[in-house]
Amino acid sequence: MPIAAAQLKTCKVVGLQDAYHGDTLGAMDCVAPSVFNAPLQAPWYRGRGLFLQAPNLGMVRGRWQLVSRPAWLAQGGGQGEAGGEGAQWDSLEEVVSPTRDDSQLTLRYRQYIEQQLDEHQASSPPGSHMAALIIEPLVQGAGGMLLLDPQFQRQMVQAD
Repeated sequence: MPIAAAQLKTCKVVGLQDAYHGDTLGAMDCVAPSVFNAPLQAPWYRGRGLFLQAPNLGMVRGRWQLVSRPAWLAQGGGQGEAGGEGAQWDSLEEVVSPTRDDSQLTLRYRQYIEQQLDEHQASSPPGSHMAALIIEPLVQGAGGMLLLDPQFQRQMVQAD
């Protein structure tokens, strides 16, 4: 028996801005709009998801720190470490350590991710749901070899 259109579900992904997962039809739909999937490049493109802005890390004067703070982190309620200002780590081991789970910066990450998920779900048509999380493993190559904050990624994985 055929499935009625009302019974079909729309599957979406949660991903990152500036991501790239390949040139096939399905992979292109799993990233945010960009010059690579613009109407002249890929007229079939339909972004199917929520694409978050992640903070990026870099080494400055021998210490790891946020080198790119998205607008949502730089403004909107985060001052000092909660806004990423002054957050520094001496080693890559500290950067990836779960001991960062209780920091103010982690709390801001979690709040942003959950707020974006809630807003996206509230504005989505009935029958659509988030089916997958697609993220690069620490380094976002297509975005310019950007080192993503692993704590932000950890919070994406743990989000409800």
